[in-house]
Amino acid sequence: MACSERRWGQTPLPVVSPSIVLTHAADAVARVVMRLWPAETVRVGPQLPSVTNYVTTVQVGEARFVAKYSVLGVSLVSVVRGVRGPWSKVETAQRDYVRDPRALLARERTQLRLLNGLTRHEADLLQVPEVIAYEAGVLITAAVDGPSLATVLLQDQVQALELLTGVVHAAQGLHRDPILAGLLLAAEPDHPRPHTSITGTFFRKFLGPGGRAYRDRLGEGWTEPPTQIAAALTTVGETLVPLLRKPPYRTVIYGDLKPEHILLGHTGKQTWLDPGLQHCDPCADIAKLISRTALMIITTRPSRARVTELTDALDALVTMQMSGHSRTDSEGMMRRLLALWVADWMNYLTTGLSVPPDSGLPLPSILLDATAQAEPLLQVTRAAATAMVHDPAQAWEIMLNGIHQLVTWPCR
Repeated sequence: MACSERRWGQTPLPVVSPSIVLTHAADAVARVVMRLWPAETVRVGPQLPSVTNYVTTVQVGEARFVAKYSVLGVSLVSVVRGVRGPWSKVETAQRDYVRDPRALLARERTQLRLLNGLTRHEADLLQVPEVIAYEAGVLITAAVDGPSLATVLLQDQVQALELLTGVVHAAQGLHRDPILAGLLLAAEPDHPRPHTSITGTFFRKFLGPGGRAYRDRLGEGWTEPPTQIAAALTTVGETLVPLLRKPPYRTVIYGDLKPEHILLGHTGKQTWLDPGLQHCDPCADIAKLISRTALMIITTRPSRARVTELTDALDALVTMQMSGHSRTDSEGMMRRLLALWVADWMNYLTTGLSVPPDSGLPLPSILLDATAQAEPLLQVTRAAATAMVHDPAQAWEIMLNGIHQLVTWPCR
């Protein structure tokens, strides 16, 4: 059951026509596909739901691929909102952007190849998709078979803790890899991607005049002014900022670890999609996994018994991570984990609230459904943010109990 219906009032249309953006991206993909397979029968599928990139499937004979195209390295929502100016300006800048080796998908190609090189020699590490080509800003990778972790976790009788533990084990293998940090630094010496981390994104949205200007426009077009949402965002933001200010970390994390990005093969091997390797707090990978698993539970609304099994698995997962540490260290780790979890929810909600009405963008249902529950979700996070300063254990219970409350929250 979804809660994604949004009640819009009179509001201006998006600054940039979504159809122009999507047509430009589709044409870019088609040109590259035709150059790569000029003599083959090629079928390009419809656009897949995505906040960040234009994503589609490509069928060449019996082979399947995934094609991605980024517009200036920002989300499609930002493009249609006019963050980078009118389309004439975006189109001109895009010509240079697709040739930039630091472009978003150029870096993803580099990171996929880096990870593929590592995992060939480590049988217990994760897999990533094979890079087929990167040309004119279009990244093409081999399609991967198998259900996502998001799909599997919702199935009754599935051992959620075992699956989640396997993901965390693979992530920690990356964190401890003695070669990865050096390879990443060599591959991206001038672009460590701090702005794409949970913390970097949060600071961009919640600090300074730019952050305030961004938040002031959230919820434009709603028939009811979202004053409660604005107040909750401000309260949570003020609480989290000092908790998220930490010195630079040397650990390399995967960077975008969420259930829908993890595919499970028949042999139990994990294939991870969309890497965002960066030097960051190692807690960030686990926090992202927990944050997006929680949102998945809230928006898909499985049975009450399955909700309990999943939240118990999250609780046991974190308990295992804290074992062997002193009480002081455990409290510090729990506080960082909670701060990153709540910050990720704030980042995701603000993206949803910034979507223009009738945007025409195929967006993930989890984003639309979570945004439709923004007010009750923020009530939970505001209570947890207040508690985590002095009592992380209490804040953790608030967040876990909040998942149960939000699953049963009536749709409006």
